[in-house]
Amino acid sequence: MNHDGYFLKKRRQRLGLTLREVSEKSGINLKQYQRFEAGDRELDNASFTTVLKVLTALEIDVGKYAAGEYEIKELIYRGHDGRLYNFDTDEPVDA
Repeated sequence: MNHDGYFLKKRRQRLGLTLREVSEKSGINLKQYQRFEAGDRELDNASFTTVLKVLTALEIDVGKYAAGEYEIKELIYRGHDGRLYNFDTDEPVDA
């Protein structure tokens, strides 16, 4: 699984959503979304509209994502307080 797929899956699980629910919320085909999570397709290679739909369905701030504040490769994100947090544990990584 690529890092994008892992990130999407962890976010979906954190929200308590099924694959089908993300597909329905985003308005994209279930198999298409499954390919993102499985790593068969990179989110960055999708159309802007598709990326926007997926990020919105997963309640990911589009502006922060575009600005690189969700560092998917490192599986960290920047919190409202400006600190970096581990995506899996929500623990600060810059402590």
